Amino acid sequence: RMSEVIHYLFTVLHFYFLFLYFQIIFSQPLPKGGSYRGGGHVISNYVREDFETYPDEGWWAAVQLSTLYGGNNGSSNFCVHNGYSATDHSDLPGFEFSDGKARVIDHMYVTNTTYATNCLLVGDSFTGPIRDDSWFKIVATGYDENDNEVAEKAECYLCDVANGIFADDWVQFDLSSLGKVKKVVFNMYSSTDLHNGHSMAAPAYFAYDDVAVWFE
Repeated sequence: RMSEVIHYLFTVLHFYFLFLYFQIIFSQPLPKGGSYRGGGHVISNYVREDFETYPDEGWWAAVQLSTLYGGNNGSSNFCVHNGYSATDHSDLPGFEFSDGKARVIDHMYVTNTTYATNCLLVGDSFTGPIRDDSWFKIVATGYDENDNEVAEKAECYLCDVANGIFADDWVQFDLSSLGKVKKVVFNMYSSTDLHNGHSMAAPAYFAYDDVAVWFE
């Protein structure tokens, strides 16, 4: 077992180590008092357990970039994804290995943000609240060292009412089925009741933490 552990070198990456191995693509700095409505990935340490009400001021930062309970396993920071596409998947936010080598990403932990939780459970002028047949999920697509899309995808439900799933805390998202990849991008999908007639109206947000990678 020890030789397996040594060979596996199973590394859980908190985000102060993340940039040693990953280049976060399409990330945007958060302007003072602003938001990142255009999408991307951003590191956050916002925590807001109250998902039913919004603060009077600065709510985009306080809610958009918050989780209900902080990072996974008590960590002080995490990353927030914002973005989806119904048609063009070439511009989706994701991350990649900065050295260009392909590796197996075993898993990471994901959860709904405070913002998504509010829209799904309380509802707003765009969508929600969820119904008995509502669902909301992440789909991961990997790319190999030649920038070719790999055959397998990985998905994780953040909400699936019929099966009693709602990710208000951190859940493990298995990415190993992608195989060796140098880049992963993420898209969001939902049931049609969370659409506005043209596209998904649920906020395309999720938080992730503790990305675990096989190093050979």
